Amino acid sequence: MKSQNPYALRPFQALDAVHKGIQNPDDTKQAARMVEAVQGRAPLRMLRRVRRNPLGRKLLAEKPDLLAALQDAQWLASLPEGTLGRSYYEFCRREKLTPGGLYKAVEDGFDRERFEMLGEDEKFLQMWMRDTHDLFHVVTGYQTDLLGEISVLAFSAVQTRNPGVWFMVLAGACILAQRRMINPTLLMGALRMGIRARNVVVTDWKGMLSLPLEEVRNRLNITPAPAYVPLYTSLVRMEVA
Repeated sequence: MKSQNPYALRPFQALDAVHKGIQNPDDTKQAARMVEAVQGRAPLRMLRRVRRNPLGRKLLAEKPDLLAALQDAQWLASLPEGTLGRSYYEFCRREKLTPGGLYKAVEDGFDRERFEMLGEDEKFLQMWMRDTHDLFHVVTGYQTDLLGEISVLAFSAVQTRNPGVWFMVLAGACILAQRRMINPTLLMGALRMGIRARNVVVTDWKGMLSLPLEEVRNRLNITPAPAYVPLYTSLVRMEVA
C-alpha cells in the first residue's frame, strides 16, 4: 500500500528507476520517478522560497499556462528568428522532439495519487519545472544527449536545491564515469552556470518566448555552454549530432 504522505521517501522506487534507466536511457519517465522517490520535502521548501520572492508571488497568482504556449508550434514558428520561442521550436525540430511533449513522459513517471495530495501552488510549480526543462536546454546550449541532459540537470539542481535532481545527476555521472564517457569539464561548467544564473524558477518564461534569445540569456546571466561532442543513445537522435 502506498504511503499517504506525498513527501515520503521511496528508496525502492529510486533503485528501480535507476535500473530501468540504465537499461533504456531514453525512457524519460524514469527520471521523473527518481526525482519523486527521493525529493522528500524539497518542493515545499522551494514553494516557500518562491512565495518570499515578489516575482514568485506574481507567478503563483497568475499561474501562466506555459505548456499551451510551448505546444503551439504554429505560433512558435511564426516568431522572429533568434527569439527564445523560435529557437525552442527549432531546437525541438533538431532534436526530433514534439514541442511541449515532455509533459507526457513526466506524467507517466509521477504517481498521480501523490500529485493529487499536493496543494494547488505545489502542483503548479511541479508542472512549471517540467515545462521549463527544455527551455533550459535552449538557454544553456546543452543538447538532449546524455552529456547534455546531465548538464541541464546539474544546472537545475543548483537552482532548485532538489535532492531528487541531485540524485539523478550523481547516478548519471557515476554511470557515464564507469563507462569512461563522462565529460567533467562540461558538468562543472553546468554547475558554475547554475550558481551564477539568476533565479530561473520565478522567471516569466511564457512572457519571454517572444524576446531575443540573447536578451533572455543576458537577463538571466547565462553564458551558453561551449561546443561539445554529444553522446546520443538513440539511432534516430544520433542523426542530429
